[in-house]
Amino acid sequence: MMIENNQLVENNRIAYIDIAKGIGILFVMLGHCLYSEVSPIRLLIYSFHMPLFFVLSGMTYKTCACKKLKDTISNSIRRKKFLFAVYIIFSCVFICRDFIRWHYEKIFNLKQLIYCIYSTLILDGINVLWFIGTLISVELLYDLLRWKFSDDYKKQFTSSLVISLVATLLYLTVTPILTNRFILAPMHSVFRPASLLIFFTIGSSLKKLIYKPSIYAKRCNTTNYIIAVLILIIMGLLGVSNGFVDVHNMIWGHTWIISYFVATSLSLDLIWISRKLESFSIICKFCSYLGKNSLFIMITHNYLGVKDISEKISELCLGTNEHKDYLTFFIMLIIELILVKLIGEKVMDKIKKRCKNS
Repeated sequence: MMIENNQLVENNRIAYIDIAKGIGILFVMLGHCLYSEVSPIRLLIYSFHMPLFFVLSGMTYKTCACKKLKDTISNSIRRKKFLFAVYIIFSCVFICRDFIRWHYEKIFNLKQLIYCIYSTLILDGINVLWFIGTLISVELLYDLLRWKFSDDYKKQFTSSLVISLVATLLYLTVTPILTNRFILAPMHSVFRPASLLIFFTIGSSLKKLIYKPSIYAKRCNTTNYIIAVLILIIMGLLGVSNGFVDVHNMIWGHTWIISYFVATSLSLDLIWISRKLESFSIICKFCSYLGKNSLFIMITHNYLGVKDISEKISELCLGTNEHKDYLTFFIMLIIELILVKLIGEKVMDKIKKRCKNS
C-alpha cells in the first residue's frame, strides 16, 4: 500500500493512527488513576477515550463481507483469530491472578470464579478485557451490515446510527430495574457493541483519508489546526458539563445524545491533531511506540498489579497529597514501558505469528 506524506512507519503502519492510539492509551491510564468522578480531567477523558479506539479500529479494518451470509460470518470469525487468542489467553491469566489473590487472602470465591468464566464465554470480558470482546462483536456487526447493504454506504451508515441510538435507549430504559450481574452481563454483551457500532462505522468512512492522503493534506493548514484546537476546547467543556460517561458500564452522562456528539467530535479532532504531530519527531516516536503496543498496555495496566504497585510507590512518596494520582500515572507509564520492552512485544508477536500460521 502506497501512502504519501510519510504516513507509513515500519511494518506498513500508519503514523498518525499510531500517534492517536498512543495518546488514547495515555488517557486510558490517566483516567484509571484519577478516582474522583467530579474531576474535570477525568470527565473529559471518559467523554471520548474509548470511542476514539473504535473510530481508529474502523479506519484500519478490512471488511470480511461476502455474497453469502454464511461465508461472511465464517470469514469474519476466522479473521479475528488474533483477538480471540489474546482474549482467551489473558482471560486465563486474569482468572489465575484471582486464584493467587484468593490463596493470599485465604478465601475462595466460587461465585466470582463462575462469573468470570461466564462473562468470558459471552464476550462481556473480565475487567479491561471487555474492550476486546466488544471489538470482536462490533467488527462482526459491521461485516453483517456490509453484507446486507453491499456498497450502499449511506444505508449502512444510517443503519449503524439507528442501531447504536436504539441500543443505548433500550439499555438505559431496561437496566435501571436490574441489579443481578449475571443478568446484566449478557445485556452488556449485546447492547455495548451495538451502542459503539456507529463509532466504528464513522472510522470506516474515513478510510479515504488513508488511501487518498492528498484529500487530508489540502486541509492541513494552520487555520484549520487552530479551529481544531478551538473545537477541542468547546467540546471538552461540553463533555465535562455533561457529567460522567463510561462505555464499559454503559453510563452516558446527563444526556446521552450529547455524549455521542462529544465523543465523535473529540475523537475526530484528536485524530486530526495527531496528523500534525507527525512533524514532531520525539512526540511522534514516543506516541507511535505506545500506539503500536496499546493493546498490551490496555490489558496489563489495571488488573495485573501494575496499578497497585504504582499507587503504593506514589503513596510512599507523597502520602495523601492531592497530586498523588498524577505520580501514580507517571510510575505506571514507566512500568508499562519496561513491561512492553521485556515481554509485551514478544508475547503479542508470538500470538500473532501462531494465529497467522494456524
